[in-house]
Amino acid sequence: MVATRACNDFKTFKAFVEKQSGCRIKVLKTDKGQEYLICTNFFEQHGIQHQLTTRYTLTKWKVVATSIYILNVSNKKCCDKTPEDAWSKRRSSIKHLRVFGCIAYAHVPDQLKKKLDDKGEGCIFIGYSTISKAYKLYNQRQKDWSLKSQKEEMMIHDNYEENERQMDSIPSEPKSSNKP
Repeated sequence: MVATRACNDFKTFKAFVEKQSGCRIKVLKTDKGQEYLICTNFFEQHGIQHQLTTRYTLTKWKVVATSIYILNVSNKKCCDKTPEDAWSKRRSSIKHLRVFGCIAYAHVPDQLKKKLDDKGEGCIFIGYSTISKAYKLYNQRQKDWSLKSQKEEMMIHDNYEENERQMDSIPSEPKSSNKP
């Protein structure tokens, strides 16, 4: 069931990306999970090279995802554009970038606090959302992974302590159902 769904999701993603970009997918890298093995014939029929990587912990994948995000918004020497600019056909901003693993303070909405409560809650910055304009934060006290909108965070962006890192306290997998 999971394997069939993963294969169908990839086919949908492939059609979308190739139609939007005018380019075809040449390589797909996955861990050694079983869900993409059912797609082997599809990959061969469409000339897609399937490369297998070693299995990583969830935390390492977050580092990789954040690195790729930063590469996509960084200028490239060859074409004086970022991949994001080339894809979206407009200039992107990098004002929202933060140091991976730095201490961040998530805004607590007025409805959820009392008069003398803190305006922010200490978290660790672990990446960027791929589905909305949000940061991925890990709340150490609640042992919770969550998304905080960049607009909400920008109100308190001076409270990022980018020289302070707390990476050792991030578990390899979320303990709650509020997964990023």
